[in-house]
Amino acid sequence: MKEKLKQMGYKMQQSMIGRYGIDALYKALLVIYLILVVTGSALARVSRPVYTVCLLYTSDAADE
Repeated sequence: MKEKLKQMGYKMQQSMIGRYGIDALYKALLVIYLILVVTGSALARVSRPVYTVCLLYTSDAADE
C-alpha cells in the first residue's frame, strides 16, 4: 500500500514539473496539503474524545 502511494505521489510530482523544474503551483499545493494533513490529524485526536462524551451523554438522556 505504501509503495502504491509513493508511486502515485511520484507520478503527481512528475506531472507538476514544468520545463524548468518544479513550478510555483506545485509548491503551493504541497504546502496546502501538508497544512490540511497536520490540521486534520490534530482535530481528529481532539474530536474523538469529545464525540465519545457526547454519545455517552445523549444515550444517558435517552434512558430517562
